[in-house]
Amino acid sequence: MAQQRQVDRQWLESNFPCHAACPVGTEAGRYVTLVAEGRYREAYAVARRPNPLASICGRICAAPCETACRRGVIDTPVAIRSLKRFVTERFGVESMIDLDMLREIYGHRELRYPDDRVAIVGAGPAGLAAAVYGASEGLRTIVVERDSPGGQAGTSSRIENYLGFPSGVSGDELASRALKQAGRLGAEILVTRCVDRIDPKARRIYLDGGDVVQARTIILATGVTWRHLTIEGFERLIGTGVYYGAARSEASGTHGRDVHLIGAGNSAGQAAMYFANHARTVTLVVRGDSLEKSMSHYLIEQLAKRFAFVDLSRVGIWGHSGGGFMTAAAMFGYPDFFKVGISESGNHDNSIYNRWWSEKHDGVKEVTGEDGKVTFQYDIDKNQDLAGNLKGHLLLITGDVDNNVHPSNTYRVIDALIKANKRFDFILLPGQAHGYGAMGDYVYWRRVDYFAQHLLGAEPSGVDIVELDRERQIRR
Repeated sequence: MAQQRQVDRQWLESNFPCHAACPVGTEAGRYVTLVAEGRYREAYAVARRPNPLASICGRICAAPCETACRRGVIDTPVAIRSLKRFVTERFGVESMIDLDMLREIYGHRELRYPDDRVAIVGAGPAGLAAAVYGASEGLRTIVVERDSPGGQAGTSSRIENYLGFPSGVSGDELASRALKQAGRLGAEILVTRCVDRIDPKARRIYLDGGDVVQARTIILATGVTWRHLTIEGFERLIGTGVYYGAARSEASGTHGRDVHLIGAGNSAGQAAMYFANHARTVTLVVRGDSLEKSMSHYLIEQLAKRFAFVDLSRVGIWGHSGGGFMTAAAMFGYPDFFKVGISESGNHDNSIYNRWWSEKHDGVKEVTGEDGKVTFQYDIDKNQDLAGNLKGHLLLITGDVDNNVHPSNTYRVIDALIKANKRFDFILLPGQAHGYGAMGDYVYWRRVDYFAQHLLGAEPSGVDIVELDRERQIRR
């Protein structure tokens, strides 16, 4: 006699694997169905109700619901995360939503989650933004910061690429504004407190001193810290001539002095611009082979206008995979700025890339026909659409059995370049997938040769790559 199973809530929910896999219990199948039916307002409410950061999760969530999706057994999982992004973008980010929509989703409760708490570890821009959004939705929000609010960004002398500040803002001012906004909305901020450990199962955060924070949701926004230089005797000079970070408050101590800035990121670039108004000389020590790999375009141009040693006539760019896409996009979109580019295995046409890749859905436009039928048009420039703008030297590389980005992405760019009568270079790596495997060293030295030839005017000496031969002899 077959054993009968009790049909209860637990049994029912276990039969919706996408729902069970979601850490916040979002009814993914329900809002996917509502999107398919064109009931976007209801779909948004379903996606938003258990998740105060729905629009963010539509972009960066690891999407365990898609891993659990039964459709993946047949072909590929439903693009649940991308559909969440699509529906949340129709109504804007959480901080901009209208009150009527909030009441429709949560009712008229003044405090929507009275028994729950969101704990955020880290009070940099990301952590403070999460605090603002959480507190604004009525969540009991607490932020734990080891040092001071603002994180590494708070020590920057100037930030010019942060949303909402068209003329730029200093790091300490940005941190101060964000801290005040979070506090005004009711977030609790703990500073100079260290997290000893986190128990993810019990959802507890253990602080120094023995205090424990219990939370329903824990957000890790720990950011980055300065990499310390391993130089003997260096640490004892910190605060007396050696500093990590470059805040405005340190400018007064640089008058008439020679300042050396180690690093090539935006913080270093902004510090060079700012300290040049005070110091006798400012030297930027770049350990990499170019500024373009780590510093924003706008900042490089500002430095070039101010410092004659930056040569804007010799700017190169290189990237692999998504970076390969961006390299070609930069060469085609800013042809007068970028002179040399090496694009490796780029997803140049996202309309033929994996459906779970959120950028595949960028530029999707909803069109309602005269018959009332809703269709979607993909309206965004692909790299092959811009290929005719090429002015510099471009090297395209791909493996012929790439198991991530199909080689046809590169072939479409090649086709467009040929039709536009453009000179370019192309390397097809036989039998190589996305990472190039054993041919990686060969690609590296071809990359070196290409930049040396077109940026420095140094032609390769002969057909043999002697550096690669030398490396292989050493390894033996």
